[in-house]
This record gives sequence, structure tokens and C-alpha cells, in this order.
Amino acid sequence: MWRILEDLKDEGKLKSLGVSNFRPKDLQAIIDVARYLPVVNQMEFHPYVLSHLTSLLALQRTHGIHTAAYATLAPVLSHPTGGPLKPVLQRIAARLSATSTSPVDVSTVLLLWLRAHSIIAVIGTHNPDRLKAYASLVGAKKDQGGLTREEVGEIDSVGKRVYYRSHREHMTEDFAEPELSDGSQTA
Repeated sequence: MWRILEDLKDEGKLKSLGVSNFRPKDLQAIIDVARYLPVVNQMEFHPYVLSHLTSLLALQRTHGIHTAAYATLAPVLSHPTGGPLKPVLQRIAARLSATSTSPVDVSTVLLLWLRAHSIIAVIGTHNPDRLKAYASLVGAKKDQGGLTREEVGEIDSVGKRVYYRSHREHMTEDFAEPELSDGSQTA
């Protein structure tokens, strides 16, 4: 199938190629035979899947494959309690709100976290105000109202202590879930 897509790219019918929910072994199978590597791998991506995606993210970095994230807001929208990340996000949102012209919520903090990691956000909303808020993030420079390096590190660290997926149907078969042996939890 990948060769067919590459042929379509050669014919000018496709500009670039990407994949979605590819595990390390799926991506490696493409890398081994590809004339054109995928430009992007779209997947569920938020702090609570970091421990699971370590090897995949390393493989993608090695080959210059970008990550596009869906379900980035899962820690605050679908996790039953928000877990240990919730108070961290709330504290950061309060700090950013204190110096912003408009309130900053935990969802915005997660999107700023994505941006700090140079991850492409795939978002959707029917709320016009939320859409305007998301759009303002796109236009803002990275150093305007962003997260500190320490805050990004804290979100990463706390996120890696919990494993939670809102879309368990993707990337779990034949891709071992992380073993969180430090007393952490799988939600």
C-alpha cells in the first residue's frame, strides 16, 4: 500500500504522506522500504501517554517524522478525575492568567505544552470562544505567555507517572503498555 501512495506522490497527485496511530513496528516496516518517509504520525498525545510513546517518539525523531496530536485534552476532559496532573495544570493556568489580558484555562495550558514540544495540535470545537482562544495561541510567539522550561518538565514528569488513554482502540495491540513500577498507576 505504501508503494502505491509513493507512486501517487511521484505522479504529483499527493503532496506528502503521513500515517495515523502507527506503532514503532508499523513505522519501522515503512521506514525499511520507503522512498518517501511519512511526514507525520497522528496519534493520541498528552502527558498521560508519554510513558507509552517513548520508543515511538525516539524513532520518529531519528527519521524526522513529526507528531500530530489528537485527544490532547483527555487528561482534563475524559480522565475520570484529572489525576495528579490536574492541580499542576490549574496552578500553571492561574500563573498565566495573572499576567494575561484574559483568563487561561487548563486546556490552554495543555495546548501550550504541545507547542513547547513542537507537536502539531489537531483540535476541534463547536464553541466559537474556545476556537478564538485556540487561534490566538497559533498567532502568539513562543515566548509570549508560554510555559517555563520547568513547567514543561513538571507536566512531563507528572504525566509519565500515570498511563491513561481515551482512545484505547488505537496503538495498544502488540504495543506493550508501560510498566509503571514506581507506584504509579494505569487509569
